[in-house]
Amino acid sequence: MASSSINNNISNSLEPVPLPAQK
Repeated sequence: MASSSINNNISNSLEPVPLPAQK
C-alpha cells in the first residue's frame, strides 16, 4: 500500500491527473 502511495505521488508530480481518472 505504501509503495502505491509513493508511486501515485511521483506520477502526480510528473503528470497532475485526478485519482478517479487513473482508475
